[in-house]
Amino acid sequence: MEIDEFKKELEKSVKPYRGSFPSFDELPKEGLSNNDVVEMMKELYKTEEPRWKNGYVSGSVYHGDMEHIDFQN
Repeated sequence: MEIDEFKKELEKSVKPYRGSFPSFDELPKEGLSNNDVVEMMKELYKTEEPRWKNGYVSGSVYHGDMEHIDFQN
C-alpha cells in the first residue's frame, strides 16, 4: 500500500466524522457557546451510541453499569 493511501485510510479510522461535525486543528479565536457545544455532544452521542452498544469502542470503560455509563456520556 502506498504511503498516501495508508494516510487516507488511517485518517478515516481516527477521524470518522470529518466533514460531518466541526473539526478544529487549533483553538478558534472565538469559542463556541455552551449551548453549541452541548448540542454537538448530543449529536455525537446519537451517532456513537449504536456503535459502542455493538462493541465498537475506543478508550477505556471503567464500569459496566448502564446508569453509570449514561452519566459519563
